[in-house]
Amino acid sequence: MIPADWVPHRRSGDRETIGYLEMVGDDVVPRGLIGNSLADPTPDWDEAAAVIDELSMRQLGGTWLLTTDDGPEQRVVVLEVDPTRVVVGEAANAQVVGRPDEDAWRLEIEVPTGRLRPV
Repeated sequence: MIPADWVPHRRSGDRETIGYLEMVGDDVVPRGLIGNSLADPTPDWDEAAAVIDELSMRQLGGTWLLTTDDGPEQRVVVLEVDPTRVVVGEAANAQVVGRPDEDAWRLEIEVPTGRLRPV
């Protein structure tokens, strides 16, 4: 679950949460919806918020590398995300138009997680 002390950053148009701002000492870390760091810590709150505006949703829609329990990394895409979990699926199946096959491989991971990193 996203820590309670992370401040939700909302998109200006519809006020939807698109990332989080984490205070670390006197600095702010801009974080994506799965808790991943989007940039190095900065003392400037507005700069951290601008990083979220620029990167969070674009990065979320891209391909990610999942560290698996048995070693090799696997290319995945984010299918669902909320403040408690992220659901990923195989990137190879992401090009299919329409609803994913119910039998398609999916994995639910608690957030924040260090198991995913953007490609």
